[in-house]
Amino acid sequence: MRRYIEALKEQKATQPLSNLKALWNLDDAAVNEIAGQLETIGFFERLGGPTPAWRVPFLYRPALSLIQGSAEIANDE
Repeated sequence: MRRYIEALKEQKATQPLSNLKALWNLDDAAVNEIAGQLETIGFFERLGGPTPAWRVPFLYRPALSLIQGSAEIANDE
């Protein structure tokens, strides 16, 4: 999981599926699986809504220099 966590360094604290796909270079299914594992270990919190998104709890944000707020939805083109 370390590889996926470190890829979030200096990113926004809330990331939609499309951004995680780009950051991790994975397809939707793989991102959902990895994000689910990160939820299980307490690193991610899943947000409700029409677009899948996850938030890093405040506890971990300083270690990764995360920026408060939500990332813009990446264009899949």
